[in-house]
Amino acid sequence: MKNLLLAAFLVGVALLLPPSWGIFSGALRFDGLGKVASVTGGGLAVPLISQYQGLSTDNFNCGPASVAAIARAVGAGAANLSDAQLVAAARAGTALADGDTDLAGLAQALRGFGIGSTNLFADDNPGSTPDPIGAIGYVVGHGRAVLALVSGVDLGRGDRYGDHWLVITAVDSRNGMVQVMDPDTQVAGSSAWQPGGIRWLPTWEMRSALRDATADGSMVALAIGAGRTQPPKPAAVLLPIAAALALWEGRGLLLSRLPGRWRRRLRRWARHNKRDGR
Repeated sequence: MKNLLLAAFLVGVALLLPPSWGIFSGALRFDGLGKVASVTGGGLAVPLISQYQGLSTDNFNCGPASVAAIARAVGAGAANLSDAQLVAAARAGTALADGDTDLAGLAQALRGFGIGSTNLFADDNPGSTPDPIGAIGYVVGHGRAVLALVSGVDLGRGDRYGDHWLVITAVDSRNGMVQVMDPDTQVAGSSAWQPGGIRWLPTWEMRSALRDATADGSMVALAIGAGRTQPPKPAAVLLPIAAALALWEGRGLLLSRLPGRWRRRLRRWARHNKRDGR
C-alpha cells in the first residue's frame, strides 16, 4: 500500500510541477546576443536610461527603461534611437500599453531587440546552496546583466511605491556590494530614499529587496543573453517511477492473473536463479 501511495504522490507531483522547477529547469548557457563589456572599476557598461522621458507611461516605465538600457549596452539596433524612442519601443514590445510590466512582457520586449533571456533562479548559484546573489554574480561574471524585480520598501520608497525593475551589473562579494542601474531618476522623496542611477547597494539590502518583491521569497529576474539546456520534463522522469512502484505493489495480483503454465515457469526460473546465487 505504501508503494501505491508513493506512486500516486509522484503522479500528482509530475502533473503539478512547472517544467522549470529545480533540477528540471536545466543548466544556464551563455550564447548569442547579450554580452556587455566591463568598465574600469568593475561592473558592466550598461548606461543609465531614465524611465522619465515625457511619455504617458513614465511612472510605470522602470521595466521598459531597463530593457532600453540593456539594448543600448548590447548595441541591439538602438544606435539611431533617442532614449525616449528606445523606452517607447521597449514599452511597445511588452504588448502592455500602460500600467506595470511583468517578466513575460519584458522578456518579449528583449526578444524584439534580438536579445535572448531566461528566468534566473536561486538554484543557479554554482555553490552548494541556493542563493540569489550567488546566481546573479555567476551571470554578471559571464558578462551578462540581470534584470530584476525589487521591493520599493527596501529602497526606502514606501509601501505606495510598489515593486521596481532595475538592472544588476556587478556583484562584489569581497566588499559585500551590488551595482545597479536604477532607472528611477526622480528627486528623493525622503531621507530614507535610495536614489536611482548607477550606484552600489549593500548585498544584504539587495537580498532583502529581491525576496520582498515576491510572494514566496524567491526571485523574479531574467539572465540576459542566456538560455538553458533541455533536461527531461518532470513527467518524463516521475511517471515511469510511479508506474514501476504501482507494478511492484500489484505484482501478486498480476501473477495470479497469469496462465498456470506461465506461473510454473516463473517459479522454476526463480528457484533456478536462487540456487545459482544470482
